[in-house]
Amino acid sequence: MTIPRISSLLSRSFTSSASSALLSSIGRNSSRRGGIFRYSTAAVVEEPINPSVNVNYTQLLINGQFVDAATGKTFETLDPRTGNVIASVAEGDAEDVNRAVSAARKAFDEGPWPRMSPYERSKILLRFADLLEKHNDEIAALETWDNGKPFEQAAKAEVPLVIRLMRYYAGWADKIHGLTVPADGLHQVQTLHEPIGVAGQIIPWNFPLLMYAWKIGPALACGNTIVLKTAEQTPLSALYASKLLHEAGLPPGVLNVVSGYGPTAGAALASHMDVDKLAFTGSTATGKIVLQLAARSNLKPVTLELGGKSPFIVCEDANVDEAVELAHFALFFNQGQCCCAGSRTFVHESIYDEFVEKAKARALRRTVGDPFKAGIEQGPQIDSDQFEKILRYIRSGVENGATLETGGERFGKEGFFIKPTVFSNVQDGMLIAQDEIFGPVQSILKFKDLGEVIRRANATSYGLAAGVFTQNLDTANTLTRALKVGTVWINCFDVFDAAIPFGGYKMSGHGREKDKIRGLTVPAEGPHQVQTLQEGIGFVGQIIPWNFLLLMYAWKIGPALACGNTVVLKTAEQTPLSALYVSKVELVHFQGALEHKEIGLPCSVRRGELGIGIRVLVTEAQVAFTGSTKTGEAILQSAAMSNLKPVTLELGGKSPFIVCEDANVDEAVEMAHFALFFNQGQCCASGSRTFVHESVYDEFVEKAKARALRRTVGDPFKAGIEQGPQIDSKQFEKIMRYIRSGVESGATLESGGERFGKERSRVMWRFADLLEDHNDQIAALETWDNGKPYEQAAKVEVQSWADKIHGLTIPADGLHHVQTLHEPIGVAGQIIPWNFPLLMYAWKVGPALACGNTVILKTAEQTPLSALHAGLPPGVLNVVSGYGPTAGAALASHMDVNKLAFTGSTETGKIVIQLAEKSNLKPVTLELGGKSPFIVCEDANVDEAVELAHFSLFFNQGQCCCAGSHTYVHERIYDEFVEKAKARALKRVVGDPFKAGTEQGPQIDSEKFEKILRYIRSGVDNGATLETGGERFGTGGYFIKPTVFSNVQDDMLKAQDEIFGPVQSILKFKDLDEVIRRANASNCGLAAGVFTQNIDTANTLTRALRVGTVWINCFDVFDAAIPFGGYKMSGNGREKGIYCLQNYLQVKAVVSPLKNPAWL
Repeated sequence: MTIPRISSLLSRSFTSSASSALLSSIGRNSSRRGGIFRYSTAAVVEEPINPSVNVNYTQLLINGQFVDAATGKTFETLDPRTGNVIASVAEGDAEDVNRAVSAARKAFDEGPWPRMSPYERSKILLRFADLLEKHNDEIAALETWDNGKPFEQAAKAEVPLVIRLMRYYAGWADKIHGLTVPADGLHQVQTLHEPIGVAGQIIPWNFPLLMYAWKIGPALACGNTIVLKTAEQTPLSALYASKLLHEAGLPPGVLNVVSGYGPTAGAALASHMDVDKLAFTGSTATGKIVLQLAARSNLKPVTLELGGKSPFIVCEDANVDEAVELAHFALFFNQGQCCCAGSRTFVHESIYDEFVEKAKARALRRTVGDPFKAGIEQGPQIDSDQFEKILRYIRSGVENGATLETGGERFGKEGFFIKPTVFSNVQDGMLIAQDEIFGPVQSILKFKDLGEVIRRANATSYGLAAGVFTQNLDTANTLTRALKVGTVWINCFDVFDAAIPFGGYKMSGHGREKDKIRGLTVPAEGPHQVQTLQEGIGFVGQIIPWNFLLLMYAWKIGPALACGNTVVLKTAEQTPLSALYVSKVELVHFQGALEHKEIGLPCSVRRGELGIGIRVLVTEAQVAFTGSTKTGEAILQSAAMSNLKPVTLELGGKSPFIVCEDANVDEAVEMAHFALFFNQGQCCASGSRTFVHESVYDEFVEKAKARALRRTVGDPFKAGIEQGPQIDSKQFEKIMRYIRSGVESGATLESGGERFGKERSRVMWRFADLLEDHNDQIAALETWDNGKPYEQAAKVEVQSWADKIHGLTIPADGLHHVQTLHEPIGVAGQIIPWNFPLLMYAWKVGPALACGNTVILKTAEQTPLSALHAGLPPGVLNVVSGYGPTAGAALASHMDVNKLAFTGSTETGKIVIQLAEKSNLKPVTLELGGKSPFIVCEDANVDEAVELAHFSLFFNQGQCCCAGSHTYVHERIYDEFVEKAKARALKRVVGDPFKAGTEQGPQIDSEKFEKILRYIRSGVDNGATLETGGERFGTGGYFIKPTVFSNVQDDMLKAQDEIFGPVQSILKFKDLDEVIRRANASNCGLAAGVFTQNIDTANTLTRALRVGTVWINCFDVFDAAIPFGGYKMSGNGREKGIYCLQNYLQVKAVVSPLKNPAWL
């Protein structure tokens, strides 16, 4: 039976202004004062309204079917208005979670969902959104009945926002792009963004449907499958919505819903070995447990959105009435059961008393009662546990000396209602000011100045959100950057647009819900062929560029005025000043003939295409434009759609500069240099294609490079400077993209190619220069300390870094301006291994320092000598040598370390992450062990494959986490490969690593030496064929002969464990499906090598192998721009590249309302 429109059950509905306020992404702005209900909390609770909706879905949803729990158990979900039972719901436990995970795994590995085109996935999500919209009132009724929140809030704000979220993520499904990465050397690199697999999701009871959408939306859009555990208090709306999602066409097994309790179903999901990713929203205490369960199982990455104790700061310039209303909303919304509730209301002392009185009066007017009744602002708390907990906090506030202004007791005689409660004279040390109460209790604290309130607001283990109420821009900017929280709302609160990332700093969580950004500028559609005519007739519109602003001004107005025309001239938005100044001078002589103004926003031309936007007036008789070809096309289209005015265009160029064989090379170099670099290269006629005759080409290139290196770049006001900055960030980034494309396309970068300037970058480049100056000494220390060949250390491993860290502006629904800030995370703890001491040092400290963090780095006890620093301020980089159980454990568990990065074994990684999560929940990046497959296909050139497989395993004495230690060879070429691999191993040069030509030095120490020999003996014992090696080399040190095994089986110990030594295991396979299955049958997923000339084979293996890096016909390509990290138990997060910077940055969303905006 379906429910009738719920409005028939209600005696009143929202006023239009109140509805509008709620629908604006749930949030409220300071200026929105309409729609505030004025009812007394003294009203008597009437007989509860009986919602006319049936509860039809109470079973578990597994593999597309509603089924009973395996045990047959059920639990009761209660109506918080009365405490009465609504329905009995199937109680899932570990066995049910197993069933759900198996269904999700099968749907991911074998089902259509991950393989469905993103467009088809998008259509299913859009159909789901349509069904949600159709059943809006039924879902809202279930949400209110099960949770107690006001029906009008659920029906007019939360369900519409869920619909918006689904449509938002439907739009993302086909916009998930990889990158092509510029890499040194002859390599082509691409990144793929793949579905992570089976996602476990645990949602809370305070916003059941909204959290359901936050979780499943992005997971489904990316092609994952899901096992979702609902809160035991509120299972009904998620089950109903999931039924609608299957009606929309979701394949069976893609979304599985298990209702149950945290210690049984939740723990089973968090610790399940076949769940690839976990997302949890709930309390910080439970979040710690969830993380530890994940860490102790398969190290699945975990996203946490946890508790908060958000400050709401009311500054002395505030309009008190508006501030009171917004602070009231920030705390009491959703019965105060909101993780980001503004539960610490800091008010400036100059307005404190007035604020308290008005806050008390507003709380007394708050309408409390049956949430199905029209006009009700506050329903019951979720259950008796939460009800009693809140009352205990209220009692503690009174006992600790805070002033109870109003409320503080039960409302009515049944259900879990609490009167809106306001405390004044609250001190920071009181329990009500420290703990997350999660109820309708407002604590008002007094402050004197900004410095004090910043210190006090940040003096908490939480960092989820904050509100700021001020009209002062400097105050707003100061607080925005000073508050250590994930979201700052300025003169608004609880703005939750689908595009705004949400998550916390410190112990309020890891990662972000919702996401990103990015509006795209799209060129106008349709071909246009336009002939432009220059006619000096009538009213002339002129648009000038930024590169030669005054010169272009003169080029435009001179002939127009000389011919008797009048002019409307639009300057470039980047460079208006000189034209304004000169126009003032000229007006003395040409009164009435020249009008200078900025023209309004476009009617038919998109903003992004023109930078600021041009509207060509219909009365103009002629238009003259100088600028880019793309913008010129838009100008032409706009002119054609108005009065077909003739248009003069002076657009872009790609001018050739031709140097013939008889040229004086020195003079030609100088002239070509000027032709290109004049005006920072920002000249439409610049000689950007320099053609040089082959007979003088090499000489010309060398001298052109030398001339470019002599070019002086810097402050353009400084004498002698030849080149200043580019005009703006947009042009700067565009040029950098072209440079990268040149490198990617195979052109040789002779000089330049990167940003000039930035203090942190200059310090790091000085460091890189010093590394280069001391290359041989550092390499010698590395070889001496580690045993690797000196030529390897000296020629391969010293690298450098640079920084490019940008925030974003985000298009949000409603009248809100949103920006994100990327901030340094703080103190980064870093633990590096012994196998690549200097390289791992660089991978760790580079991105951390580039982002502005400070570092404590613990070296491996075996190899402390090569770690160093230069040119840094004191305290920025601190190096501690010591042992893991002492120094390493202290660093991992330190409460004042904000971020931890570890490279080492999987076993130690588990210990590290548990230490981190038992302390302050610091985020952890792990780069752990591997057992990488190297797959040689039947079309391989055997000689080349043998050489590359040899390198992939024996490089660095086999002491490499991504070593190709599973060499899979197709059965057709297996015997030939084994013979040649044996011969290559016998030719490998082992000896003193300082000796020229040595390929292999000793293992790191006696412990690793003996461990490797034990693995070799186990291989022989298990029946593998020892082709060569297998024993000590020489009589001293830790040298082992290069070892090759054939006839290795998957279940042998040497084929399963990470040996970390010079032992090659060669396995035979028959076909692709077999080798994919066997290669993926590992807890590790760090890297893989593929040797084939067949593009279909390469593409199949690239996508099928569950690893973080796939090298095709190459191995161990470690360019600084290429991200590196593992799937499964090979780690969390990525090293190097742009992805690594995310490890060392916090994302802060800043939201402020727009007042009468010119555009949205």
